[in-house]
Amino acid sequence: MNPDQITLNEVLNSGSDVHLYCDDLTGMWTAYGISAYLLSRIEGLPHIASFSGRMQMPCVCITDRSLRSLTASSLAGEDTSGLADPDAAGPHRLLRLDTPSDEEGYIVWTASLK
Repeated sequence: MNPDQITLNEVLNSGSDVHLYCDDLTGMWTAYGISAYLLSRIEGLPHIASFSGRMQMPCVCITDRSLRSLTASSLAGEDTSGLADPDAAGPHRLLRLDTPSDEEGYIVWTASLK
């Protein structure tokens, strides 16, 4: 995963995008920043939330099975047009959610993870 690309994706995040990156070793999908917050708010989606010291932002991990379930539901639509350079960040998926993030909630949630 390219940390610079991940950071750029989150800086440019519209507030309803979820950028996910696959870890080859674990097969888990990780979202950072606003993307992580949006995933954490999906009711019934099993996830692990933490604060990444390396990336200096919150992160959420989900399994491949959870990702497949999420993309099969009407909660998220997969979008490939917004992928600047999928190879730069390794396997990268972009989902669009109907529910936008809220800045105050994101700040409170992030502080709770530190």
